[in-house]
Amino acid sequence: MTSPGTKGSWLSQPMVKSVLVYRNGDPFFPGRRIVINEKKVSNFEVFLKEVTGGVKAPFGAVRNIYTPRGGHRVRQLEELQSGEQYVAGGREAFKKLNYLDIGETKKKPAEVNNEVKPVTHSRITVSARFRKPLQEPYTIFLIANGDLISPVTRLLIPRKTLNHWDHVLEMVTGKVTLRSGAVHR
Repeated sequence: MTSPGTKGSWLSQPMVKSVLVYRNGDPFFPGRRIVINEKKVSNFEVFLKEVTGGVKAPFGAVRNIYTPRGGHRVRQLEELQSGEQYVAGGREAFKKLNYLDIGETKKKPAEVNNEVKPVTHSRITVSARFRKPLQEPYTIFLIANGDLISPVTRLLIPRKTLNHWDHVLEMVTGKVTLRSGAVHR
């Protein structure tokens, strides 16, 4: 019988390991963190399948796991240690690279000097067109009243034409042919 201060085995948490896995022979792949939960990953084959999906290797399915320093092959799930790095390989041999330094090379952000003023090359002044709104035309879909056979027509009306109602009616009349004649309103 267990004492009141100890927990039973049925209350224990599942074993979880977290490892960083690199691609074999890829000096630019920064590594992928793989979490090994004993409920989800029951054996080494399932772990290899998880790593295959995680690293998206160009060589296909992951068949071998190596240690990054010596290239020793890992054959069992129990040999993996939490927090360590490993190299995933296919059927090819282990390629010696400095895998542990791949993820550490980070680019420093470029320093911005706010005191630099733009250079004036000429005295010609030009209006800033990028600040003006675009003069896009309006799109109107026209349906003839009472005519179910003719299809819907699309009419693009320039913004300058919108100021003159007679011009808009002329454009609509030219686009839609009515039995009664011209469009009045």
